[in-house]
Amino acid sequence: MTDSPKRYLIAAGVENYRHLSNMDLPLVPAELARMSGALVQLGYKRVPARLTRNPTKRDFVAKLPNHLEKIREESSVMLVFYFTGHGHFDGDRHYLLLSDSKPDDLDGTALPVEELARILVKKRRFEQSLIILDVCYAGRGNDDIAAVFQRLKGGFSAYLGTGAFLLASARSWEQASRGTFSDAFARVILNQEGQWGGKTQQFLYPDTIVGAVNSLLPRPSQQAVLTALDVTDHCRLFPNRNYDATIPAGLDLESQRSRDLAEHWIPRAHGTELSSRTSYFTGRRQALREIVSWLTSKDPDDTLRVVTGAPGAG
Repeated sequence: MTDSPKRYLIAAGVENYRHLSNMDLPLVPAELARMSGALVQLGYKRVPARLTRNPTKRDFVAKLPNHLEKIREESSVMLVFYFTGHGHFDGDRHYLLLSDSKPDDLDGTALPVEELARILVKKRRFEQSLIILDVCYAGRGNDDIAAVFQRLKGGFSAYLGTGAFLLASARSWEQASRGTFSDAFARVILNQEGQWGGKTQQFLYPDTIVGAVNSLLPRPSQQAVLTALDVTDHCRLFPNRNYDATIPAGLDLESQRSRDLAEHWIPRAHGTELSSRTSYFTGRRQALREIVSWLTSKDPDDTLRVVTGAPGAG
């Protein structure tokens, strides 16, 4: 297993529906841009895809395998597949509604999620994969995909790699609020404030991500669901952008903060580089002595004291 897997993203969504009245989703382009932008910052390369926006079923089924074929020869690949749009459960199967889907002919014009699973599983081996469904009743889609994986893993076990993860933006009985999941997910995986994983954890854990995402979603009406399939190694899908390889393993949080103080904040407060012992803060000790003497004097004067300095003096 390589330490530096190649990371690919396939993202698609449907904004406009030809045969569904008043069902267009104007936020889909923003969702695609938000999710793609966040994952690209984690090192994923977006596979150029004409099926990105408003694909028909024919285009989707024909072109998705071709895009997978483009990365077929790569070794140790991490794949994220993301779809946003309408989802529908008819009591038997969960469907992704595409731009030409007709409500009276779902089998002919919509994409059963189990068919998506077969395309992804049978086509090639991924070291690890993540399928994200940002649609209504997405949890039902997780169930359908998991069932296909279980049926196929005997003949295609080599294709499952070290784990497949399914992430639904809503539970099987819930509708998905538009834009909320993608906003929460992007915010969590970018981890700009370092809330999750600290600096010693190289990858963010999927359960941590889902818990954090759910804390940002509208409870109790929508909660994301994670399903893990045949996981035999730790999840490496989400690099921690705050990871610092120079911090010794096992260093507790208080020690990390002391290290940050000594190696980051104090040198910058001195206006020097880390390796330098020089301090450009001249005259401060004398000023401090005078102030302390004034404050502790038994017979202080009533004069107001003001400390001033040139611009940039700190």
